[in-house]
Amino acid sequence: EGRINTGHIEGSPYWVDSTQFFYTALRSDSILNFEFSDTSTANPHRTIFAAQKRQNNWSFSGIKELLPHQDNLFISSFVISPYSDRLYCSACHIRWNGQQVCHLYVSELFSDGYEPLRKLPEGINVAKFHSTHPTVAYDKVKGREYIYFASNRDEGKGGWDIYYTYYRERKKEFKAPRNCGSKINSV
Repeated sequence: EGRINTGHIEGSPYWVDSTQFFYTALRSDSILNFEFSDTSTANPHRTIFAAQKRQNNWSFSGIKELLPHQDNLFISSFVISPYSDRLYCSACHIRWNGQQVCHLYVSELFSDGYEPLRKLPEGINVAKFHSTHPTVAYDKVKGREYIYFASNRDEGKGGWDIYYTYYRERKKEFKAPRNCGSKINSV
């Protein structure tokens, strides 16, 4: 089918150029009902797809195999950094109690493709809480790549807050995350 939109949610568009974008979706023509706690069958999960503009019309153009498949993880949202060879994503898994939890991961691009996902360090990801919806900015003055994300961790201003971390290229490490503060986050 050439349709981009289906019976489930599509999200996290990443514009490649004026004729192509990638996005995440659970492609199905009808609404699927499934139970996370049912381990007897594989539950469907979101995948990264591509859309192409041809003759002024957008259409589905297939699965985009950006990342190696990793059991028990599915991509919720992603961003490809325009400043480095890194892809950041929120990948989710089902915990022992049947509840879903999403954390942030990174993958570096090498000559033969993206490496398997690496979970960002504790502090950025907090057990039992979500860290999701990454986006990237670059500070030219300080030479830093910043990763902004949403999290529902306990120390927030209320509910879901926006946090940021940055990558220290020289030390190959991510700094501890900081809350963006009450001018951005509110109760």
